[in-house]
Amino acid sequence: MTFAANADPTRLMTVQRSKSPGRALHRLRRRLDTVLPIDVLTAHYPDRHGHLLLNVALSRHADTQIRREAAALGLRTGDVLAERITAGLARKQHQSTAGGARPT
Repeated sequence: MTFAANADPTRLMTVQRSKSPGRALHRLRRRLDTVLPIDVLTAHYPDRHGHLLLNVALSRHADTQIRREAAALGLRTGDVLAERITAGLARKQHQSTAGGARPT
């Protein structure tokens, strides 16, 4: 498998043929899990709804928590994970904006 490294050494890019982006990420996960410690795989281009497809490796504890929350709320685990990721990104952006603002 060929990789292209980004300027940031923690990011690699590769191409995986498949019938769908989801299958491509699943196939990559199976091929790479035994070789590299990868937390998140993502599709490079957004889908027709403007969303990026993620394949996230969760610890057993995190997986259990998300599954329990989803069951309690009657949601799919992917929806709960998406909500948590969105909230975390919003929190991070707010912190960086608040921390970077200078008083006038």
